[in-house]
Amino acid sequence: MKQKSGFLLVFIFITTCFSIELFAQENDFLIIPIYSGSDICYDDQFGFEESPLIINEMTVQNTESVLRRFFCRALEGRSPLETIKNYEKAIAEYLNANKAQKVIIVGHTDNTDGFDMNISLSKDRVDAVMEKLASENAVFRDKLKPYGVRLVSPIASNSTEQSRAKNRRVEIVEQ
Repeated sequence: MKQKSGFLLVFIFITTCFSIELFAQENDFLIIPIYSGSDICYDDQFGFEESPLIINEMTVQNTESVLRRFFCRALEGRSPLETIKNYEKAIAEYLNANKAQKVIIVGHTDNTDGFDMNISLSKDRVDAVMEKLASENAVFRDKLKPYGVRLVSPIASNSTEQSRAKNRRVEIVEQ
């Protein structure tokens, strides 16, 4: 059982590192501003100067890297819920128009609570996004691959409530 747990942990680390790198470097052209006048803002202060690189099951090495994060700045007067619904619609339209495209939905948490609680919470976040895309936006479930990765890939320190809030997120990454 110990060997399976180690393999799962290594698999999660590899998946997380690969997913973030893929998301950050290759998909700039897929980011669509939702409203006329809205823009995509890059914030390079989120990210790491060192990222873990899995050498083998027993060795993790830190490597230098730069992660580029983005967020949408909607026009003044637009509600966050309206912006989110429009992003859901845009993601669904993209996936439905590109039949072969699949995505990985990655759920993250902060470092509070225990391991079991956070792994469950990260999976619940992923399940909620999958359910929303499948039931309300007609995206086929076989196009969505869930991964709950807990706190293994923070974008901010966990030292304050504000920074912990940034780590509680779901990312959608092309597969």
